[in-house]
Amino acid sequence: MDSRKKTGRAGISGQAATEFSLVLVMFLMVAVVLLLLLSAFTGYGWRILSLVGLDYP
Repeated sequence: MDSRKKTGRAGISGQAATEFSLVLVMFLMVAVVLLLLLSAFTGYGWRILSLVGLDYP
């Protein structure tokens, strides 16, 4: 019985570490995409706004 409890605890902590690493990777991917969009928008921001607002008087 005692060995099962230890194995179960190790499995739970391993699962938590795996979930944390997956969430961290996804968060970093979203952050990188947002930074790329921000850099593109700051580089071409006024041109994008003028093209979007061109159709609307």
